[in-house]
Amino acid sequence: MAYKLEDGVTQSMLMSYLGCRQRFRYMAEGWEPEQTGLGDAMLQGSCFHHLLEFHYENGLRPEDADEELRGYIATAFPRLIDPEPVVAMCCTLFPHYLRYHKADDAKVKWKALEKEFDVEWNGYRLRGKIDGIFLKGKDTWTFETKTTSQFPDGVQTAYSLSFSFQNFFYATALSTMGYDITGTTQNYIRTPMLKFKTADELAGKLEKSIADNGLDYYFRRYPIVHSQRQKARFWTDLISLLREFEHFLLGDIRYPGYRNHAGCINRGTCPYLAFCATGQPAGYSQTKVFFRELEDKA
Repeated sequence: MAYKLEDGVTQSMLMSYLGCRQRFRYMAEGWEPEQTGLGDAMLQGSCFHHLLEFHYENGLRPEDADEELRGYIATAFPRLIDPEPVVAMCCTLFPHYLRYHKADDAKVKWKALEKEFDVEWNGYRLRGKIDGIFLKGKDTWTFETKTTSQFPDGVQTAYSLSFSFQNFFYATALSTMGYDITGTTQNYIRTPMLKFKTADELAGKLEKSIADNGLDYYFRRYPIVHSQRQKARFWTDLISLLREFEHFLLGDIRYPGYRNHAGCINRGTCPYLAFCATGQPAGYSQTKVFFRELEDKA
């Protein structure tokens, strides 16, 4: 396996491992689909994340969002054939987002934005990047943005594995840097499920949907507190998982690879489905970048 534990561990890698060890193995060996292209959800999330990062760091006027986003796409996704739909979606939603959260954002005292970490914790190298860290009174909170086609409620968010694992992982890493994280504000942005033929048609339909449904339909935030008991329980679970993960990487037969059939075709089809079904790498190529989140420092 090309990836080594010494390269570092991120929460998304562990989530991939928990979801399907076979898929994780393909990723760790550097295999990636050649022709599947970039998924809409990933592209939309990355682009809106960039607009928010640039805005919170530098201030970004809605009229300048189009130019800023096109420059980002050209650099981050040079193989993207048609950027127009995602540009239309993000640049239509962006001014409404600013207006909707204007009062709350004016109160935020940011300590860090897009905070990268690379820390040692109990003998393991934890790595990642957090959308934001801010003060709420005297307490320190993290800020995470998610784009989604459906909003969960606050209870579903707090107890979902993707939320709790990610944000307790971040709180654990930040504890080594002197931060005591009180909780996370989960910042949701709804991506429109609209049919369209052109980017202009998408922008027009999206504006109409906003007018018909209101801004509450497209934007929502949940502040979720992390208790000390929850964090301590997570630390115990994380140690156990990291040890298992280490044995898996070393080829320990007690932790064999397996295919999670329930995840092959779920809300989206696994990009490694053909590889799993045939055992042949046709349509896939190997890259030296085994995990994108480790690319800058690998």
